[in-house]
Amino acid sequence: MVVIGTITGSIAACFRGWPDTVIIVATSIGVAIPNFVAAIILSMILAVNLDLFPVIGDGEYFWNRLYHLTLPAISQAIVASALLSRVARSSIRNELQNEHVQTAIARGLPASLTFRKHVLRNASGPMLSVVGLQVPAMLAGTVVIDYAFDLDGLGSLLLTGVNSSDFPIVQAVALIMVTATVVINIGVDIVLAFLDPRIRLDRRQ
Repeated sequence: MVVIGTITGSIAACFRGWPDTVIIVATSIGVAIPNFVAAIILSMILAVNLDLFPVIGDGEYFWNRLYHLTLPAISQAIVASALLSRVARSSIRNELQNEHVQTAIARGLPASLTFRKHVLRNASGPMLSVVGLQVPAMLAGTVVIDYAFDLDGLGSLLLTGVNSSDFPIVQAVALIMVTATVVINIGVDIVLAFLDPRIRLDRRQ
């Protein structure tokens, strides 16, 4: 989610014209597609037709497990990546129009350095907020992805507990998801305070 959303959002913000249009159309479609529909479409194209990825199972050893989980991970991250890409595009484009960025460009600073230190860092606040909201939603979406790809994951465990009326398992999985949500949001707040000195200044005041 973070890699795809940040890269596509940065490209759309920096390169106007057809790259921006293509990414806007792609993210509009990505936001509208549920993860189970994305799982079916990607399985048909990448697994059945092109035979690039396996459809069932989670692999046996580390690299084989990563290979098996690539398609489920992409299916799970499509909606969140599209949302992050749109927020990144808007936030980065606003930062590019600020005077300090224009001054850095006029002084001849390297474009990569200007983008990394003056644009992307200042634009990361809204992007991290999206990450903090979408990761818990993706955890809840593992129920569908685990069922679609026959994975033995947290979502599969939750579904098994519900079907067998095993309430301790359901409560345990729900507690794990709630704890992960709290930890992720605390982590996002800490990272935001580290990246944006204005937050630390407001806290001292």
